[in-house]
Amino acid sequence: SAGYGTPTKSADIYDPATGRFIPTADMLSARLDHVSVPVIITGPYSFSAPGITSQTLIAGGVSVIDAARVHEYVPTAEIFTAGTFRAIGPMNASRAGARVTMMNSGRVLIAGGVTTVPAWSQLASAEYLSANNPGTLNYSFTLTSAPMYYGRVGHTVTPVRVQGRPAVLIAGGGDNSAMWTAELYLQREDSFDDYAQIALVRSRIFHAAALLNDGRVLICGGRRSSNSLDGEWNQAELFDPRTCDFSESVRDPTTGFRSIE
Repeated sequence: SAGYGTPTKSADIYDPATGRFIPTADMLSARLDHVSVPVIITGPYSFSAPGITSQTLIAGGVSVIDAARVHEYVPTAEIFTAGTFRAIGPMNASRAGARVTMMNSGRVLIAGGVTTVPAWSQLASAEYLSANNPGTLNYSFTLTSAPMYYGRVGHTVTPVRVQGRPAVLIAGGGDNSAMWTAELYLQREDSFDDYAQIALVRSRIFHAAALLNDGRVLICGGRRSSNSLDGEWNQAELFDPRTCDFSESVRDPTTGFRSIE
């Protein structure tokens, strides 16, 4: 994993009331290029008061694995709760640069990324966090019933609802073929198959995505290809979950701003 910086165990909590970061306990493993996402459970919990308990999942990334400070992609995961990091079971794959989201249903989906063998290979696999005994730290990761159509890195994952069903839109990233595509993970079916190969208007990697109040997803920016010499986009496009199509936003020639209808 040449080119990575030095992973660190340190962690801070941001306090919006004061606008400051407050140091907290160290993670169990030094990490970089990992995923982090809130996890909400309901019920009694052994390390805090009963009720709704907020936890944060930290998983994967690049870590230092030996005294020689060799860097390696890792599958390990931990949960931050009540001011402490506690280990949970590992992911099914070592992942760095994966993408993660918590769906409206509460399921946490981790998709894609790169892994060690073969070197810097892009992962098509995806997995989700399961609570084997809700209200405890007895978590495990379960692979989705089928992988994504493409291996992806530098992609986006956004929770959406498609025909009333909870889903996740995975868009762009990966190699130059994958960057033109998007696909949907459907939780009830635990599958990507029904909506493979949705076409983006433009190929994108390392772009951004945001869920709008009306349920559509705004995709903007990013690089045009995996070749850094190809430059970046200033174009944006919209995904409509009613039609499962992308359409490009429109530039106003008088102001230069883009309007989204």
